Amino acid sequence: MHNDGRIWDVLDDLVNTGISAFHPVERAAGMDLARVKEVMANAIIVDGRNVFEPAVVKNLGFEYYSIGRK
Repeated sequence: MHNDGRIWDVLDDLVNTGISAFHPVERAAGMDLARVKEVMANAIIVDGRNVFEPAVVKNLGFEYYSIGRK
């Protein structure tokens, strides 16, 4: 699912219907990764723009993959 980056209003519904991937999760739009992780049991981040710090998201419990980062 593609969205504007702020999905609080529908996050529980997405998880309950089985949707396990959405794009993007924008911190600038008020998304808190720690809260997202609380709702999503199998949370994976594929960071195509390298906007997340790998150590931070891994510490929160996300499985993390970046594209182009060395």
